[in-house]
Amino acid sequence: MLASRVSITPVSSRMYFWMKRNKVCHAIAGLPCRIDGISPLASLIRGKLSETFGNFDSVQLNDHEELVQVKELNDLSRVVEYHGELFVFSSERNVQAFLSHPGAYTLPTCKRVPPKDVPMSCTLNEAQMMLLKDSWGFVDFDPVVYFQGNLK
Repeated sequence: MLASRVSITPVSSRMYFWMKRNKVCHAIAGLPCRIDGISPLASLIRGKLSETFGNFDSVQLNDHEELVQVKELNDLSRVVEYHGELFVFSSERNVQAFLSHPGAYTLPTCKRVPPKDVPMSCTLNEAQMMLLKDSWGFVDFDPVVYFQGNLK
C-alpha cells in the first residue's frame, strides 16, 4: 500500500491548529468564526475582506445607520470569517451581533450596504500641506483682501 504525502503549508497548518483548538470547524459548517489565534498575514486579511463591506462595520451600518470604517486591524478578535469572506467590526458588541445572526448583516438579506465610492478625509499633516503649497492655484493669494480692493 502506497502512502500519499500531504504537504502542509504554514497557512493551512495554522488553520488546522485553530480548528483543532475550537474542536468544530465552523467554516465547513457555514457558520461565522473569529480569526484570532491563527496569526494570519495582514496582506491575506486585506485580500479576503468582504467585497461588499470592505473595512466597514456591517452591524453598525445596518443596526444604527452609521457608516463606521475600521482603519486598523490590531485586534483580530474583531475580525470574523463567514462564507470565505472577512468582516471587520468596530466593537465586541457588533461581533456578537454578527455571530448570532450573520444573515442580517450580509447580502442578500441585509438592509444597507456602504456606497461604492466613499470620500476619504484629508490626512495630511502641516508639513505635508506646506510641501503642496507650490502647486496650489492661488499661491500667497488672499481672496478676501483681493475682493475688498486692498490688493497690495
